[in-house]
Amino acid sequence: MRVHSGIAPPRPAPPQPTVPAPRGLRSNETGSWFEAPCAFGSVRLCVEPGGEAARHAADAALALRRCEPLLAALDDWIGVDLAWRWVAAPPPGAAGGVATARRRGDAQEPECVVSWPWAMLRALPAPPPAARLEWPVVAAVLVLARLQLGLDELGLLEPGGAVLVPQSMLPPWHGTLRSADEAVGGVAVDLSTPWRPRLAGKDASAAACATPADPQRTACELRLDLALGVSAQRLAGWCDGDAGDIVHLAESGLRAALWRSASPRQAEQGLAGGRMMPWGDGWAFALESLETSPQ
Repeated sequence: MRVHSGIAPPRPAPPQPTVPAPRGLRSNETGSWFEAPCAFGSVRLCVEPGGEAARHAADAALALRRCEPLLAALDDWIGVDLAWRWVAAPPPGAAGGVATARRRGDAQEPECVVSWPWAMLRALPAPPPAARLEWPVVAAVLVLARLQLGLDELGLLEPGGAVLVPQSMLPPWHGTLRSADEAVGGVAVDLSTPWRPRLAGKDASAAACATPADPQRTACELRLDLALGVSAQRLAGWCDGDAGDIVHLAESGLRAALWRSASPRQAEQGLAGGRMMPWGDGWAFALESLETSPQ
């Protein structure tokens, strides 16, 4: 890895249009909760979020029966009959770290919120229209590259310097788009033109931006700033072609940040802020500020 200082000002990227703020969606702690095991963890269902919780098993059975059209659509989509069980309290992690969708209620059916592990959604095709699921905009991270930096290189980080991105020098340059709640995983993004990222398709590896782990060096991530969020359909990898909402939400000037990756002994840590700039046949990260002491 090469760290340079005394660079020229970066060339600005094309301006990006603005979009409305994302609409949040959270599972409420009230309502009747159910859980079904799956290969990737658990699928969770909240019936009438914000309403009264089931008082006993009979109430829970009646609540689940009212959701039969939704449950049948989910079984058809996933390809297995989910074995639901009533849980008296929201399962751990029910409000974060998973993909969540809402099905609005009507005169025959109650409103429901369903959540799945992201890895499960990425292994499935897009849900059928019969499921009538509404997907929110989700806080997301676009990882441009994973880097291995030595202590001497960390010590060279300073405003006005630059960190070269080796992955950008040779095609294909693939990054990873993931939910902000995910530590690993995600979908592959084609970064051949950084200000017009494209979902690379399920055949591309989301780990393509990785470099081999080196215990003598510090694992870091270079992330493109996403000012708002990304649609859950894109995070699941169901949208082909231009990642339109990524294009719109990437700030003008390709602003980015360098982060030290989390480890078993240490939480992730912001190191530096700046922007991406052309460098030869590839790109470099031009440092403008240090967030914390890299040492």
